Amino acid sequence: MVGSGPGFNTGTLKKGTCFFDFCTISLYNYFMKFDKILIAGCSFANGSGFSQGPNDPRTWANQICKKLSSQTVKNVARTGANNQTIFLETMSALIEDTYDLVLVEWSAIPRYNVTVGLELYEVNSMLNQSVNLVGNDTVSAAWLSDLKDRLLKLHNDHWDILNLVKYINILIEIQIKSRSGKIFFINGIGPWSDQYFVKKQINLPSDLDNYTYNLLQSDQRDNAEIFQLYNMIHDQYNKYGNIQQQYWLNLYESQLKTKIDHVSETDHHPGYQSQDLYAENFYKTLTEKLHHNETMYNTNT
Repeated sequence: MVGSGPGFNTGTLKKGTCFFDFCTISLYNYFMKFDKILIAGCSFANGSGFSQGPNDPRTWANQICKKLSSQTVKNVARTGANNQTIFLETMSALIEDTYDLVLVEWSAIPRYNVTVGLELYEVNSMLNQSVNLVGNDTVSAAWLSDLKDRLLKLHNDHWDILNLVKYINILIEIQIKSRSGKIFFINGIGPWSDQYFVKKQINLPSDLDNYTYNLLQSDQRDNAEIFQLYNMIHDQYNKYGNIQQQYWLNLYESQLKTKIDHVSETDHHPGYQSQDLYAENFYKTLTEKLHHNETMYNTNT
């Protein structure tokens, strides 16, 4: 049956339209409909800086949901969230309910976001501002900044990227394989270089791009160790399912990289022009990927 796969809406299919015509007609008019959509991420997904926040109709998320004729939109994106928090918020939402489409925007690497103390309200610290604790005890911004610098000295992006690979494959397993829904990922502030997840033939350290060269700390190692580490990180990515590029809307073109304006002079979150650009680009890629998937679905059924 034409349009029997998840996400189809054949209500506007004109009488007399043949199957071939249907497959070639724009998705915008025929089967792009998802009643329930979940949005997750950091401030790049929740309209941070706008007076209406996640309810602002100009955010990329709301523009896409409107085009997809969604009746229910849940946005669990949190300003300042790191990727672990984004993963946990997404999982929690999926435990509570089911969704036709899930869009997960991933944040910066590294990003520290610590829940502080125990109050009747949640206090989070990104280790950049002073924190007041119970008993009139204050942890200064300088102390927290020094702590952050120490943590950064110990940090290497690879381990956060590896965790991201794990998060992605777990979510695919739940949303697609277990529930037959749809899920796509968005690079909000990811730092990796173009084609980073494609393992290449490396003959010399100079064959590496700058990001990978620095991640491997190549200026501190001999060639043999550099090559061993390069093989190791890609083996580890592959072990856990790799980055699954087919489920990304902008794997190598982050929102941060493509941002074209700010909310204001004092708030550098993406402004309305950036939101429009994101919505246009994400929706175009989303429809192309869904069209490819549904074509494969109809071909195999």
